[in-house]
Order: sequence, then C-alpha cells, then structure tokens
Amino acid sequence: MVNDTVAWVCGGNDAFKTTDGEHWTALHVDDTDTLEMRDIEAFNDRSAVVLSVTGPAQIFKTRNGGITWSLRYEAQREDIFLDAMDFWDEAHGMVFGDAINGHLFLLITSDGGASWQPVDPDSIPESPPGEGGFAASGTCLFAGEDNQHVWIGLGGPFARVIFSDNSGKSWKTAPSPLQGHSSTQGIYSLAFKTLNYGLAVGGDYMHPEDTSANITYTLDGGYSWERVNGSPPKGYRSSVVNIAGTSYWVCTGPTGTDFSSDDGMSWQPLDSLGYHAIGFSGKKGGWMSGSKGRLARISTNQTHH
Repeated sequence: MVNDTVAWVCGGNDAFKTTDGEHWTALHVDDTDTLEMRDIEAFNDRSAVVLSVTGPAQIFKTRNGGITWSLRYEAQREDIFLDAMDFWDEAHGMVFGDAINGHLFLLITSDGGASWQPVDPDSIPESPPGEGGFAASGTCLFAGEDNQHVWIGLGGPFARVIFSDNSGKSWKTAPSPLQGHSSTQGIYSLAFKTLNYGLAVGGDYMHPEDTSANITYTLDGGYSWERVNGSPPKGYRSSVVNIAGTSYWVCTGPTGTDFSSDDGMSWQPLDSLGYHAIGFSGKKGGWMSGSKGRLARISTNQTHH
C-alpha cells in the first residue's frame, strides 16, 4: 500500500498495480518463468522494488510505474533463500534470507534498492541448524519508524526474534512462546505500533487450524515476548498489521482473517476466507492478497470494521 488508492502486489513471475483502488494493471517483471516473487515494496505509483526468493535470488527495481524493471541484485548460489524486505524510508532498506553457514543472510541498501551490499555475517547472531524465515507474506522483517530499529521473526528449531537498534550494525536475540521445533513452525509475521509495542503471529503451516501458541506480544521493543491470554486468532497466521494511530489490528492466514480492537489482546473472526498478506496505508483501509490471485479490500472507520 502506498496510499488509499495506490497499491502494488506480486506473486510468481508478475506484479500488479492499482492507481484508483478499483482497476489493476499487470506488470511483467522478467522474461523467464523462474521467478518466485514473495515481497514488493512501493514508494509511489512509479517506483517499486520486488524480491524473488530463489533460483536465482534476485531483486528488481522499476522507476517508470512497472513498464520496465532493472535487475539490481542476483545470487546464483543454491543455498540462498530470501524471505522478506522492508524499508525505513525511500532510500534505506534491508533484505533478509535464511541462514547460510550458520548466519542469516542480510542485504542493505542506501539508494532506494538501486544497489545492495551484504551485511558482515560475523555481526549477525549465530543461527542453529535449520533456522530461517518464512516468505509467506514478506512481513517477517519489520523496519521501525525511527530509521534505526529492525526486527526479524524466525522459525525452524526455535521461534525467536533478532533485532537491531542501529540499522543492522549490531543485533540482539530474544526467544518467543510461539510454536517451534519444526521446519514449518515459528514466527511468520511481526509488526510494531511503536518502537516498544509489537505483535508477532505464526504457528504451524502444516496444521493451519491449530490455535495454540500462534500470537505473542512485546512491551519492551523485542527484548521479551509474552503469550496473549485472550481469545487468539483462529489458526496459523501469516501476516499481521496495525492500523496506524489506533488500537486496531488485523491478521490473516489460510483459515481466515481476524480483528482485534484492544491492541491484540483478544481476537474475533472477520472473514473465513484465507489470505497470505495484508497492507495498510493509514486508517481508512487496506488490501489483502491470497492464493489464485485473490484480492480483498478492507475498509475501516471508528464505528464499523
């Protein structure tokens, strides 16, 4: 989401864009059929960056509304898998991928995605075997509003968070109470309302109806994570978002979409239809994207959701 009318979405080998909130234009990114795009970040109706996870891992950028795309990064190695991307502002952003040789793979840009530099792996906490992220929604990486903080939600052997308060120069780690101990379990998405308060959702992709240990919250910027004691979301969830300036949150996954009006402490079903990702640009509304090219618009106001 860029604003109330402009939004971009990607999947497979294609991206799509709307500039009026009603009609969508297909934007072919590459001439091959090998792309597996899982995340897109847009700055306006002209400029966007898109991420392809593997085979090879690639990052493309457009400056002309998606008419043409230029390859800005490529990694041919077989052991790479990029999970998510987020930007602090139009110039500064980060990409994160699964662990390689015991450390998460991180890239950083300071020119709006035109070029990318790897982060020194020795500055990143060591990962246990099998640790990685989940590219289900591109939201297991979250950049804070201060251009310094960044959080990454992980899964596999443990559901933990690594986070930085200096744009990725140094990192801290924290365990979470979400499901772990399996390659399909862990944190799939996280979002922060402030630099201190955030939510993370996930669970087990192979057991999407399971509501146990699928949401957690932090009050101290990620240093500690606690269980939510109220009614949880109705299953595994792959994306969560705060509606800026409110106590309203929305999360979604294959078994449905849930809404919270009390900062994530309790949840009620919003829709039984499943989606993978959510985007909001402000208080008025957002979009959800799901399988088979499914898109849904969410509209909000103070009395009706």
